[in-house]
Amino acid sequence: KVGRVVFIGGRIDIASVSTPSGTIYLAGLPFTVGALSENADMAAWSFYGNSLGGAIGNLQGISVPATTTIQINEFTGTTASNCGDKLQAGTDFAIGGWYTV
Repeated sequence: KVGRVVFIGGRIDIASVSTPSGTIYLAGLPFTVGALSENADMAAWSFYGNSLGGAIGNLQGISVPATTTIQINEFTGTTASNCGDKLQAGTDFAIGGWYTV
């Protein structure tokens, strides 16, 4: 953390799943995401997904204001959609980004 900016980087490995669906949430950020005006709380996240259970477009993430959570979606070029059904045992993600507190 530098001032109000928190930098995150790492890897997430999924060991097992049971009928995944819906939105993927990564919870447990070390500091609560700021709830700022005019979308100033939005942050950019970079993801690399490996061994997903099916074809997927681009992964995108958004910090959820006033929580310790990142919401992960599939972006098809025009819309964002849920991609929880693509998770399976052995899926892993590399993540990097920052957010404001």
